[in-house]
Amino acid sequence: RARARRARTTSRADAGADATSPNDVAPLDFNGAIRAHARTHDCATPMSATVVRDMALGDGGTDVALVQRLLGLRASGVYDSMTASAVRAWQRSRGAPASGYFGARAREQVAAEEELWRAAGGAGLGEY
Repeated sequence: RARARRARTTSRADAGADATSPNDVAPLDFNGAIRAHARTHDCATPMSATVVRDMALGDGGTDVALVQRLLGLRASGVYDSMTASAVRAWQRSRGAPASGYFGARAREQVAAEEELWRAAGGAGLGEY
Protein backbone atom coordinates (compact mmCIF):
# COMPACT_ATOMS: atom_id res chain seq x y z
CA ARG A 1 0.00 0.00 0.00
CA ALA A 2 1.20 3.47 -0.77
CA ARG A 3 2.27 5.73 2.06
CA ALA A 4 1.93 9.46 1.70
CA ARG A 5 4.81 11.59 2.88
CA ARG A 6 3.58 14.36 5.14
CA ALA A 7 5.25 17.70 5.78
CA ARG A 8 6.34 18.20 9.36
CA THR A 9 4.20 20.72 11.18
CA THR A 10 4.85 22.27 14.54
CA SER A 11 2.53 21.23 17.35
CA ARG A 12 2.56 21.09 21.11
CA ALA A 13 3.34 17.38 20.92
CA ASP A 14 6.44 18.13 18.82
CA ALA A 15 7.82 20.19 21.66
CA GLY A 16 7.66 17.15 23.92
CA ALA A 17 8.75 14.58 21.34
CA ASP A 18 12.11 14.07 23.04
CA ALA A 19 10.90 14.87 26.53
CA THR A 20 11.97 12.86 29.52
CA SER A 21 9.80 14.59 32.10
CA PRO A 22 6.02 14.11 32.44
CA ASN A 23 5.69 17.89 32.64
CA ASP A 24 7.09 18.27 29.12
CA VAL A 25 4.13 16.57 27.40
CA ALA A 26 0.73 18.24 27.18
CA PRO A 27 -2.28 16.35 28.52
CA LEU A 28 -4.42 14.50 25.99
CA ASP A 29 -6.78 16.86 24.16
CA PHE A 30 -10.10 15.11 24.70
CA ASN A 31 -12.03 18.35 24.14
CA GLY A 32 -10.58 18.93 20.68
CA ALA A 33 -10.64 15.29 19.60
CA ILE A 34 -14.19 14.60 20.72
CA ARG A 35 -15.51 17.86 19.27
CA ALA A 36 -13.84 17.13 15.92
CA HIS A 37 -15.23 13.59 15.95
CA ALA A 38 -18.69 14.88 16.89
CA ARG A 39 -18.66 17.40 14.02
CA THR A 40 -17.66 14.70 11.54
CA HIS A 41 -19.88 11.86 12.77
CA ASP A 42 -22.68 13.75 14.55
CA CYS A 43 -22.00 11.99 17.85
CA ALA A 44 -19.74 12.32 20.89
CA THR A 45 -18.56 8.72 21.13
CA PRO A 46 -16.01 8.10 23.89
CA MET A 47 -12.48 7.86 22.52
CA SER A 48 -11.91 4.57 24.34
CA ALA A 49 -14.84 3.07 22.41
CA THR A 50 -13.57 4.42 19.08
CA VAL A 51 -9.86 3.58 19.31
CA VAL A 52 -9.97 -0.22 19.54
CA ARG A 53 -7.04 -1.55 17.50
CA ASP A 54 -3.26 -1.58 17.66
CA MET A 55 -1.53 1.04 15.50
CA ALA A 56 1.98 1.40 14.13
CA LEU A 57 3.86 3.08 11.29
CA GLY A 58 1.96 2.96 8.01
CA ASP A 59 -1.48 2.36 9.51
CA GLY A 60 -4.25 4.74 8.58
CA GLY A 61 -7.84 5.56 9.36
CA THR A 62 -10.14 7.74 11.39
CA ASP A 63 -8.96 6.10 14.61
CA VAL A 64 -5.38 7.17 13.78
CA ALA A 65 -6.68 10.70 13.21
CA LEU A 66 -8.35 10.62 16.65
CA VAL A 67 -5.10 9.57 18.32
CA GLN A 68 -3.30 12.35 16.46
CA ARG A 69 -5.87 14.90 17.66
CA LEU A 70 -5.55 13.61 21.23
CA LEU A 71 -1.81 14.19 21.03
CA GLY A 72 -2.25 17.69 19.59
CA LEU A 73 -1.04 16.77 16.11
CA ARG A 74 -2.52 17.68 12.75
CA ALA A 75 -4.92 14.83 12.02
CA SER A 76 -3.70 13.36 8.73
CA GLY A 77 -5.08 9.89 9.49
CA VAL A 78 -1.71 8.29 8.68
CA TYR A 79 0.42 6.84 11.49
CA ASP A 80 3.69 8.43 10.42
CA SER A 81 7.02 9.00 12.16
CA MET A 82 5.76 12.23 13.74
CA THR A 83 2.82 10.34 15.27
CA ALA A 84 5.12 7.58 16.55
CA SER A 85 7.42 10.21 18.08
CA ALA A 86 4.49 11.92 19.83
CA VAL A 87 3.22 8.53 21.08
CA ARG A 88 6.71 7.72 22.44
CA ALA A 89 6.84 11.06 24.29
CA TRP A 90 3.34 10.49 25.69
CA GLN A 91 4.21 6.92 26.75
CA ARG A 92 7.40 8.12 28.43
CA SER A 93 5.48 10.86 30.26
CA ARG A 94 3.14 8.19 31.67
CA GLY A 95 5.96 5.90 32.82
CA ALA A 96 5.28 3.31 30.11
CA PRO A 97 7.88 1.79 27.79
CA ALA A 98 8.37 4.33 24.99
CA SER A 99 7.91 2.17 21.90
CA GLY A 100 5.86 4.49 19.70
CA TYR A 101 3.51 1.55 19.14
CA PHE A 102 -0.11 2.26 20.10
CA GLY A 103 -1.31 -1.05 21.56
CA ALA A 104 -3.47 -2.41 24.36
CA ARG A 105 -1.55 -0.63 27.13
CA ALA A 106 -1.87 2.73 25.36
CA ARG A 107 -5.60 2.18 24.82
CA GLU A 108 -6.03 1.35 28.52
CA GLN A 109 -4.20 4.56 29.45
CA VAL A 110 -6.38 6.63 27.09
CA ALA A 111 -9.50 5.04 28.63
CA ALA A 112 -8.28 5.82 32.17
CA GLU A 113 -7.44 9.43 31.28
CA GLU A 114 -10.74 9.86 29.46
CA GLU A 115 -12.62 8.53 32.50
CA LEU A 116 -10.88 11.12 34.71
CA TRP A 117 -11.59 13.85 32.14
CA ARG A 118 -15.30 12.95 32.01
CA ALA A 119 -15.51 12.73 35.83
CA ALA A 120 -14.07 16.25 36.00
CA GLY A 121 -16.92 17.52 33.80
CA GLY A 122 -15.38 17.00 30.37
CA ALA A 123 -18.35 15.00 29.11
CA GLY A 124 -20.44 18.18 28.77
CA LEU A 125 -19.45 19.13 25.25
CA GLY A 126 -21.89 21.99 24.84
CA GLU A 127 -22.10 23.18 21.28
CA TYR A 128 -19.70 21.73 18.77
